[in-house]
Amino acid sequence: MGCTYMEQNRQNHFCDVVLWVDRNYKKFPEDLHVANPDAIDQQEYDHIVLAVQSAALAEQIKEELIRNGVPEYKILWVSTSTRSFL
Repeated sequence: MGCTYMEQNRQNHFCDVVLWVDRNYKKFPEDLHVANPDAIDQQEYDHIVLAVQSAALAEQIKEELIRNGVPEYKILWVSTSTRSFL
């Protein structure tokens, strides 16, 4: 789903993407510049968008980010079925 978000943003420029991370970052082609989630600590950002379909997975990622010091108000997730925010 992250690739879909990135392509939509490339076409419509909703925001400036300063970092794209994924636990499985090594599986992505290098030209996509997907980083290890540990890189979040070294990056300035306004929000983190969780580009996952599953509400349960989004909640799990959100909790992990909060444990790692990301303020809850900076974490966004939009359900693809209801378009509601987490």
